Amino acid sequence: MGLDRQAVFGIADQIRDRARETDLNGRFPVENLELLRRSGFMGALVGKAYGGLGWSLGDFSWAARTIGAACMSTGLIWAMHCQQADTIARLGEPRLIEHLLPRIARGQVYIASVTTEPGTGARLQSAQAALIEKDDGYKFERHAPVVTGGMNADGFLLTLRSHPEAGPGEVRLVYADRDQLSIEPRAQWSTLGMRGTASGGLYIEGAVDQSAVIAGDRDFGEIAAETIIPVAHVAWAACWLGAASGAFAQLVAWLRDPGRRGGPDVSSDLTRYQLAQIRARLEAVGGYLKLAVDKVESARCEDIATLRDAPARIHFNTLKLLASELTFDAVNHMVEVAGMAVGYTEDSQVPLARSLRDLRSASLTHANNRLWSDTGGLALMDRKVTLL
Repeated sequence: MGLDRQAVFGIADQIRDRARETDLNGRFPVENLELLRRSGFMGALVGKAYGGLGWSLGDFSWAARTIGAACMSTGLIWAMHCQQADTIARLGEPRLIEHLLPRIARGQVYIASVTTEPGTGARLQSAQAALIEKDDGYKFERHAPVVTGGMNADGFLLTLRSHPEAGPGEVRLVYADRDQLSIEPRAQWSTLGMRGTASGGLYIEGAVDQSAVIAGDRDFGEIAAETIIPVAHVAWAACWLGAASGAFAQLVAWLRDPGRRGGPDVSSDLTRYQLAQIRARLEAVGGYLKLAVDKVESARCEDIATLRDAPARIHFNTLKLLASELTFDAVNHMVEVAGMAVGYTEDSQVPLARSLRDLRSASLTHANNRLWSDTGGLALMDRKVTLL
């Protein structure tokens, strides 16, 4: 049995009902996470052999758009968890997989990602804190200034240096259950948008056995390019597109309402030009997202190593860059169309203000300034200019 779209719509409707409260109170959407646990959606990218839903990446992308349209905070919490689960399912040691995947599929484990560090930001392929050998496993201490949903997580996927003498690029990915850790909150999450993600800073200390290290015999850059980054960028882009397209749907519904008072003249060339500009941005992101998903699914069937090539890395960086900037730009234009009374107020029937605040975070998530530079360097390596 594949994706049940009606089930996704039903869950999204319930999540949407709590979206304003989640944003207004700036609290983690516990009820939404519980709903996703009960639905089995926490195991969306877990194989059916372990009790998961076994969705394709395309199914997952569509669901992330739908949930992101209902509440972007909830969408990103869920989508980022699914990306962590996918990484473990594809790269984890057999002992870890047998222990963890059935629990994820049953909705018992929500995984938070721990990649940020003071001084390095969210640079995935660099780490400061190190694994220290201990008996038949490892111990570690980790400071992370931003951890999405960290205080509500049941497990954590962390980046750490492979040993105390290792360079910052010798990164290992490590899974730890919450009961293996001592966790202290170190920073509150009081932000412009994405207020429901509760992404405050944490101090994490703990110990794990050797099976907790993910693909420890492989170069981290390779597994990041093949598995981590493509799915992460698909997840983010889908949620951002969902938030922007959901806002546009509500704007169009308001503009078409025969009982509407005030607002722009929809028969004017200017308004129609503005709407076309918005729609074109959403179409561009949606089309590029679909091509990126197809590229991952094709590589998984044929040769996963092709995702390490410069053109593929450019494509997935470009997905993140385009999606983060064009979706925010689209909502910014929606505010112009709707005007001050509808587009700029928090209690508007068209929640553009919340979408604008939420999407402002998109270019700051693994900062675009750095990603543009990285992608420019890759462009110099692709002499054939291999477009997606």
